[in-house]
Amino acid sequence: MDELIGVMHEDRLRYLRALCQQLVRAPFETVMGNVYSARQAVNLYGFVRFAREPELAVEDVLSDFVRQVARPSGEALLCDLLIYLENRDPWHEDMPEYRRLPALPEAGIRVAQLRAALPELAHHLLADTPLLLNGARDFARTVEAALDLHTDE
Repeated sequence: MDELIGVMHEDRLRYLRALCQQLVRAPFETVMGNVYSARQAVNLYGFVRFAREPELAVEDVLSDFVRQVARPSGEALLCDLLIYLENRDPWHEDMPEYRRLPALPEAGIRVAQLRAALPELAHHLLADTPLLLNGARDFARTVEAALDLHTDE
């Protein structure tokens, strides 16, 4: 059989999961992802996890990623930040209503507390993890930039 290559780009874990669920049924032998910024590390991790197990819960993949890259002292902060950002992508708003996926639960997440904790985020990340493609500082900086763009409070 000839190799068929499909190239897709997605920005959020909810949609990556849905994409991988569809790819299981597609005639692709190879799928490639494009990672272009430090914050995309979570998407790359999620894409690989969902490609192998497309029925995993988004929250489980997100929690697993956080445990891989954050010190215990920063796990709750990073998880809350990533959930908050996951739910506020303008790409989601550009989707037709019938294609939008439900937001992740945000019980107790307060943007003021997230913003106040951001200056210390890099200190709560593991410096030597290979999952943070450009290192802890760049990852923290891109999370901060994303929060600036997507704050709705």
